[in-house]
Amino acid sequence: MAELAEKLWGSLNTSETNGPRTFGEGNIYMGGEFAVKGKNELYPEYTATVSVLKKMELPEDFSSSGELRFIHRISGNTDIYFVANRTGNLVKTECHFRIEKGSPGLWDPLTGSIRQLNTFSCQQHETVIPLVFEPYQSFFVVFDRSGKETPDQKNKTNFPELSVVSELSGVWTVTFDTAWGGPGTVKFEQLVGWSKHADKGIKYYSGIATYETTFDLPDNFDPEKDNAFYLELGEVHNLARVILNGKDLGVLWTAPWRADISNGLLKTGNKLEIEVANLWVNRLIGDAFMPYDGPVNNLWPEWLVKGEPRTSGRYTFTTYNYYKKDSPLMISGLIGPVKIVKIKL
Repeated sequence: MAELAEKLWGSLNTSETNGPRTFGEGNIYMGGEFAVKGKNELYPEYTATVSVLKKMELPEDFSSSGELRFIHRISGNTDIYFVANRTGNLVKTECHFRIEKGSPGLWDPLTGSIRQLNTFSCQQHETVIPLVFEPYQSFFVVFDRSGKETPDQKNKTNFPELSVVSELSGVWTVTFDTAWGGPGTVKFEQLVGWSKHADKGIKYYSGIATYETTFDLPDNFDPEKDNAFYLELGEVHNLARVILNGKDLGVLWTAPWRADISNGLLKTGNKLEIEVANLWVNRLIGDAFMPYDGPVNNLWPEWLVKGEPRTSGRYTFTTYNYYKKDSPLMISGLIGPVKIVKIKL
């Protein structure tokens, strides 16, 4: 194997320059900017590959002004691009695809929705599409080269602008599970992160808490005449299930923190429930203030072996103490602002 590798790469040692080395009918680039820098890295920097393509006068398969990455595959008469925002920022950019024909569609892996992209242009052997990515959001951009174009007449732009209908800024009733140290049902005059709350049962709480409120739509909006209403949760840590008027609208776990509430929305008397779950780090930190009752000298504690009730007051159990009393608490809960929005016509 070493002999074969040396024949292919020219050397078993990584060189300081990147070649190229001619082998057969192709060129091999290694070393230099193609050297993998980190121990856990598998691939060289993406910019290194781009620089070689430019030297070969080959246009990039995909490019944009934002920090986006992509994967491209072809299936029959269909070109499939997976494009992902690798940043925590909103990205609005023109994406250039090295494809000359085909009706582009947007497939959302988060919701499963599929819709046509109506705003695009074809120029110099590529298709240019303006796209908008929420933080860490990704899409499949699919080009159908069969010649069957089905434009979506409802959406004239690729990403319709949303307008705010109202902000839910009233009092929230929030219920914390007492079995996990929560205080039961409390009132939040305004939305605030649990780790900043004065009540230690909330400050160190880990689990699910249910937010409840009621709201009416403003007089100039009618759910029977208007359509495409959404609930935007704003900032959430870390998961949220939305229930409107008894109807489960699913779980939100990433940006955009937005749920379609068009079906089931009432003009008045809407009952909104939001179940929010956080990580268990804060509970581990809170438990660190209580007497230790875990393994000692690699032996299980007596209460665990004998199946007896714990007396330490701790709620969690681990075989290693990853967090201490002074470890920083993680942001938890519904921070908001929570808004009702709709597509601007």
